[in-house]
Formats: sequence, structure tokens, C-alpha cells
Amino acid sequence: MLVGALVIGLFVRNPDSMQARVEKFQPLDSIEVAVIGPSYVRNNFNPEIFDQDSRTFGFNGRSVNLGYENSGEVEIRHDVSDLYALQLPALKLVLIDLTLPHVLIERWNQLHPRTLATNEPHDISDVMRRYLHKGESITIADISRRCLAVLSAFFNVGIGNAQLSRWLRNEPANSGFKPVKEPIEFDPEEFGRMRNEFVLKPTGSCRWTDQMRHRLEILERWRGEFGRRGVEVVGLIAPILFVPLCKVEDPQLAKRFIQLNNPERFPELFRPEDRRTMTHNLPSAAPVYSRIVARELAWVWKERAP
Repeated sequence: MLVGALVIGLFVRNPDSMQARVEKFQPLDSIEVAVIGPSYVRNNFNPEIFDQDSRTFGFNGRSVNLGYENSGEVEIRHDVSDLYALQLPALKLVLIDLTLPHVLIERWNQLHPRTLATNEPHDISDVMRRYLHKGESITIADISRRCLAVLSAFFNVGIGNAQLSRWLRNEPANSGFKPVKEPIEFDPEEFGRMRNEFVLKPTGSCRWTDQMRHRLEILERWRGEFGRRGVEVVGLIAPILFVPLCKVEDPQLAKRFIQLNNPERFPELFRPEDRRTMTHNLPSAAPVYSRIVARELAWVWKERAP
């Protein structure tokens, strides 16, 4: 398997690359909104509903869901960088889900094609810095597995593994809106207690915590890059209870950082009947999620109106 992946990796491109995923959505010159993120995006953002609701705010283009499961900071950086390199001619807005700051490489995902294809040498230095500063739950095992991932990426084993997996399973490229109907693993009473406790927690400045400050730094960096092309960039936090709410003092940045993890402001995103786990929704939540995102982004189209 490893030898086959190595051989294939030398001759084929990554079937889960941003270019391969975007090419599913022809014609490319009609894509005005690109949404990037982990399963929170892939399972919840319905482009058809978003586009329809956004028409009332002046949006006349087309959005695409480029979400991919288990996308942490490393994977998101690759996706956004690759999207930037594509230079889509009609692109006006990039929406980035920044919920997962760092996905540890553990036994369950150490051989995942995406893990093997996206890690680069500077990711090792970054994770070492985080480990030494004790800012996150990073272990020596995570560092060693990331080193192996970087080595496999260098030899294109990850890309070969991804392509081999597609051929063996006859699977399409891993992108696009995909609501999940897995069996419910969920305790509504416990969720209700967590939701009520979350609402009572004090809300401090986003600059007070390393992870939230880092999320804003990522957002501001890409705002600068895409802004030079006239493309707006907005960050997003998924409707979960494991990321704390925080205050963004700058009003211009605040409207570009949508915190859906707010049960008081968005109670319809926290209905127990729409949950399948503590962190993921049933398909019934996707229309609500898509309409709320459309509403929160209405200012983009109003400001662009002639």
C-alpha cells in the first residue's frame, strides 16, 4: 500500500486539492463567494439557500461550499493559500471557519490522506513553538507524527494515498455541501445544561486569550492579502459550546468575525432537536444556519451596491 501510494504520488495530483475541489463547480467565472472550513461548514452551509436569501440583500452571484472534514489551522492555511493562488475572476467574498485552531495528529488521523498531503516543514517549527509555550494541548507524540507527515508530504505519499483511496473506493473529490445523517450520539439534557452555563459565562476581550487572538491575526492577514484584489474576507466560529465568546473592540473587525457560538443571539442554532452530537447538527439545521449566515453578511452586498 505504501509503495503503491509513493509511486502514484509521483505522477498524480492531489484529488482533494483546492483546485480539484473548486473545479467541480463550473463555470468558475460565476463563483463570487467561497466558504472554507471543517465539517461545521461542509455539513451546514447550503449554497442554494444562502444564494436565494442573499438576493434580497443585493447579491446576484453564486456561492460554493469548499468545506472539508477535520480542517484545523494547518489545513485551512493550505486551503486559503491555494484558493488565493487560483485567482477566481468573479470572487468577492471568502468566508473562513476558524473554529478549530489546531487539530492534533493522533492515531486516528495520522495516515489520513489530507494530513499526509498538507503538512510542511514550517508546520513543525510552529507546533514546536506552541508546545514550548504550553498554549495548547500539544504532545511529543503529536510533534513526531507531524514530522512523519511532513516527510510523507515531501515524497507525495499523502497525495498518492489520497488518490489510491479514491480509486479503491470509487469516491468523488471530497468537497461540497454534505449534511450528515449519522445516528444521534447526544444527550439533550446535558446539552441544555451546557448551553445555560455557557450563556452565564463572562465575555472578555478576544485579545485576552492566545487562541482567539491568533484567530483574529489569521483573519486580518487574509483580509490584507485578498483585500488588495477587492475581495472581502470574513471569519466564522461554528455554533458550538467549546469555543468561548469574546468581544472584538474594533467595529470594522467585529462585523467580519461572526460568532455563531452565541446561544442568546442565535437560539435557533442551539435547538436540541437539531443536534446529532454536542458539536454537530442534523440536516434539519442546515437551512437555519445558511439563512443566518446570509443575514450576517448582508452588509457586504449593501456596501458594494452602486
